[in-house]
Amino acid sequence: NGEKDKVLYVSIDMYETYRDVIRLCLPCACICVDSFHVIKQLNFCFQKIRIRIMKRYEKFKHQRSNFYWLLNKVSFS
Repeated sequence: NGEKDKVLYVSIDMYETYRDVIRLCLPCACICVDSFHVIKQLNFCFQKIRIRIMKRYEKFKHQRSNFYWLLNKVSFS
């Protein structure tokens, strides 16, 4: 039990089951999400917003609008 109390930090992805297990087995540890998965989640959210906005302005698609073209070509990944 003493060794488990010495663990101060644990880096994981955002899988909820990992958090539950760490809280149970390593109650003194601070849980941190690794940067790869934080950035991946941010990119996913930006992509959803971009697509939602793009669909709202779909009428500009046929007008050869630079605005619509930019929304269509921008990628956050």
